[in-house]
Amino acid sequence: MRESSVALNRFGLGGRRGETPPVEAKSWLLDQFDRFDAAPPSIRALPASPALITLFREARDDQRAAKRTLEPDAPKTKPDLAPELRPYRALRDAYGQAAAVRTDLALTTPAPFVERLVHFWANHFAVSIDKLVTLGLAGAFEFEAIRPHVLGKFSDLLLAVERHPAMLLYLDQAQSIGPESIVGQIAARRGNARGLNENLAREILELHTLGVRTGYGQGDVTELARALTGWTVGGLAQQPLLRGPGPGYWFAAAIHQPGDRTVLGRRYRQDGEAQGEAILRDLANHPATARHIAVKLARHFAGDEPPPSLVARLEQVFLSSGGDLPTLYRALINAPEPWTTPPKFRTPWDWTLAALRAVGIDSLPALLSAGALNQLGQPVWRPGSPAGWDDTDPSWAGPDALYRRVEVAERIASRTAPLDARDLAEQLFPGTLSEATRGTIAGAESPTQALALLLAAPEMLRR
Repeated sequence: MRESSVALNRFGLGGRRGETPPVEAKSWLLDQFDRFDAAPPSIRALPASPALITLFREARDDQRAAKRTLEPDAPKTKPDLAPELRPYRALRDAYGQAAAVRTDLALTTPAPFVERLVHFWANHFAVSIDKLVTLGLAGAFEFEAIRPHVLGKFSDLLLAVERHPAMLLYLDQAQSIGPESIVGQIAARRGNARGLNENLAREILELHTLGVRTGYGQGDVTELARALTGWTVGGLAQQPLLRGPGPGYWFAAAIHQPGDRTVLGRRYRQDGEAQGEAILRDLANHPATARHIAVKLARHFAGDEPPPSLVARLEQVFLSSGGDLPTLYRALINAPEPWTTPPKFRTPWDWTLAALRAVGIDSLPALLSAGALNQLGQPVWRPGSPAGWDDTDPSWAGPDALYRRVEVAERIASRTAPLDARDLAEQLFPGTLSEATRGTIAGAESPTQALALLLAAPEMLRR
């Protein structure tokens, strides 16, 4: 029975009210590879990246026009009411709709383990709505770059991520120009030199592949940045030469830095877009990348201090399989460590999903789920940096954070039809429910209070 609880809570997203816990826990997890739908109808109904890029361009142009028409001495208004910001409300709405779809999928999915992996990789390759240009695109990034490749090769996932407009705009790659490219030379002659941007290259090496302190240097960052020039977003630039064939990713040869590149001691002689792709494929299969990914997966599924035995096993499987992700996940499921190490403290996102699934909620209105996560300190697609949200207990287990969870637990319980929290607890945590929690729930003064106590119990706070 304990394996069922671990499968539901550590590997999955928490048990759902009325669903029978799995009898064969490992088979239940493995079978989800076939049950996962990368593009369900709710995602297909949302606007895709080209439409969102067009929406941003129109909002940007409307904002510029509004600024030009404002009187210099006009009284200031609140930022969210300022006429020049109103065009972006459609992007805010698109963000809310995408966040609601993400939440609803997590609440009803027949493949909660794979949904957790989608969330894991979206945090590994983090973008943030803090940047206005990515406000509408953050959801599309997860739906278009992460979900289709979560059960594929890491190299294909990496390439899809780095080419997605959300990543290119978030880390300023779209405006990176090779100094000796056609556009770079024209700009230099006009005294308006526009140069290289190294943000994406640096984060690829430090966060997405090799990890920190793994032997690369500043020269490698610069060379990778040069190789990636030309990877940009069409449909935004004013100049015809840079506008591209339409909104979305495209390779602009006119801003690509010509010449060979050397990264990590290896020379790359490919021309154009193929050069950056070749480097990324080598980085995807580098031993340091294998270890970096192994450590992060082990930390997520087996505790803040990843067991060295598990890290070594995942690292070896990553390398021997050529970064085949399902093979890596199978090794994780079949390893003993995730099933035996102490529970991890749930992040606000994890806990919110577990609480809503526990009471059988299937759907939340747009922006409501985002608002709840804002209160709990983990807004959807809004980490504080490209490193994503921290995945260790101390970041989420403070007294104030616990108090806010209790408040949300009480609200959820007050809006849920009366149920027997004692029976629900046994269903959600088969074989792992403590006598202390049983006693606390049994001593509640009302069914509502009993449910609130269950939602704030130690078993619910951890996975």
